[in-house]
Amino acid sequence: MALSTAGMIVALLGLLPIAGARGDDGVLAPYHADYSLARNSLTLGTAHFSLGPDGAGSYLYKSVSHATGLAALFASDVITQKSRFEVVDGQPRPLSYSYTQTGGKHEQTEETRFDWSKMLAHSEWNGHSRNGALKPGVSDVFLIQLLLAVDTSEAKLAQQYALLNHGEATSYQPRQLEAQKMKVDGTVVDTTVLELKDPKKGRTISLWLAPALHYLPVQIRQSEPGKATFTLTMDDISFDSAAPSAASKH
Repeated sequence: MALSTAGMIVALLGLLPIAGARGDDGVLAPYHADYSLARNSLTLGTAHFSLGPDGAGSYLYKSVSHATGLAALFASDVITQKSRFEVVDGQPRPLSYSYTQTGGKHEQTEETRFDWSKMLAHSEWNGHSRNGALKPGVSDVFLIQLLLAVDTSEAKLAQQYALLNHGEATSYQPRQLEAQKMKVDGTVVDTTVLELKDPKKGRTISLWLAPALHYLPVQIRQSEPGKATFTLTMDDISFDSAAPSAASKH
C-alpha cells in the first residue's frame, strides 16, 4: 500500500476513566475511544474509534474523524473508515474495507472486498477498480492496528506486514523500540513502541501500544521526508464488558 495521508490519519478512538477500564480479557475486546489529530504541532480535529460484533461471526472496526476549532473554518470533511473482519487462528483477517471522505470540496470513496476462498481482492476507488491476488497475512490500511496489537501481545511480530491500498500491497518492516510511558486522560500507562518503515518511500509509522489497554495504540504518528508529520493521540477509552471479545475460527 502507499498509505495515503488521510488513510493513515484516520487509520486511528468520554467515556470512562482509564484506571480500571480494561474490560474483557481478549485483545480484541469491544471498546470506544477518542483521539486528537494534529498536523505537526497544530491540532486539526478529533477521531472516534469503535470495535464490536457485526453479526454472523464477524466484527466491525470503525473510525469517524472531523476537523475542530480553527481547522473547521477551512475544512468540513468527515472521514469514515470501516474494516469488517473475522478472526482466524487468533488473528484478525479482513473481509471488507471502506473509506469515505464527505462534506468538503474533494469527496472520495474506496472499497475493498477480500475473498479468501479464491485468494482474490477487488478494490474500487473514485471510478477506478482493480482485482489482485491475496497472500496470507495481508491486511487493509486500518485493520493493521488491531493485527499489530494481537501480534505484540503474543510477542510474535512478523518480519514484515503487507497492507492493501487501491488494490496494491506495500510491505512495511516492523521494529520494536525502547518502551515509553504515555499519559491518557491523566493516567500514566506503559507502552510498547513499534516503528514500521516503507523502505521504498521512506515513510515511517510509529505506534505506542498500551498493554493495560489490550495493546491498543494510545498514539500513532506518520512521518515522511519533505512532508508534514501527523499524530493521533488517545484522549479517553472505555471497554464494553457486556459484549464478548472476538471469537476465533480455525
